[in-house]
Amino acid sequence: MRVLLDTDPGIDDAIAILLALASPELDVRGITVVHGNVPVEACTLNALKVLELAGRRDVPVVMGAAAPLIRPARHAQVVHGEDGLAGLFPPPDDAHPFAADAAAFIAEALDEAGEPTTLIALGPLTNVATAILATPGVTERLDRIVAMGGAIRREGNVTPAAEFNIYADPEAAAIVLRAGVPITLVPLDATMGAIFPGQAAARLATSDVPVERAVGELGCFVSAVYRTYYGIDGFALHDPLAVGVTIDPSLVTTQELWVSVETGGELTAGATVADFWHIPEPWGEPNATVALDVDAERFIELLCTRLFGRYPV
Repeated sequence: MRVLLDTDPGIDDAIAILLALASPELDVRGITVVHGNVPVEACTLNALKVLELAGRRDVPVVMGAAAPLIRPARHAQVVHGEDGLAGLFPPPDDAHPFAADAAAFIAEALDEAGEPTTLIALGPLTNVATAILATPGVTERLDRIVAMGGAIRREGNVTPAAEFNIYADPEAAAIVLRAGVPITLVPLDATMGAIFPGQAAARLATSDVPVERAVGELGCFVSAVYRTYYGIDGFALHDPLAVGVTIDPSLVTTQELWVSVETGGELTAGATVADFWHIPEPWGEPNATVALDVDAERFIELLCTRLFGRYPV
């Protein structure tokens, strides 16, 4: 499957990139980077760091939007550390200049494709919305968007109403959801059910294998955050689950729903509002396949087998 990754690395984004690169089902043709967990320049450098860890500097990296469509940028250093990767990764050996027009890269990559392309969106949807707005017909060249974002029947993780990726640019998310592209939405309803155990991360952190040690050290850092904020000994595999669903949709239980994004509310900006009752206009037909539950053990087995060659770890 030919895929593009749009991401804001980020600890769980880094693990998601590693999973995508380690999965023979996916042919990763490029990584576009968006503002999000940290500023876009740091996110772009982080993408290069992860590719170096994976030995895959052949994958193009393209910097994109530094801010949402109309709002100030928001970041999440409290979760991911000041640099987005807990300060654990050295700079890449040859941090060569990278292209800086993600929306144009997405459009060009779709134009050049001789086969359907799936876009896996792991951060705020600014780059994706910009590509849709700037390039007529781009939606027709997308096979599907698989997007990690939203909170449908549970509380958000940045406000009580909203999940971070959607809250960071609700206008962009609203544009993407109304664009007519088949969308699989992987919200907190599913991702908060896929918890990587803190003890497993601690074991991996002592490994001599670079990928194992990196995932373990990243996991230990973010597990400390989860223990403080959620009382959970481990961390949610938000973005890796979106990659997992791209590989194997049966990992999650889904429902076809009409999903809208709140863009005007003072307390509810970024809320993902889903119609479970198929109410007539103004809602309309379902516009997203929404993951509402996850087979967590099967997904974590997939992740560990791909990244570490074994399960359990």
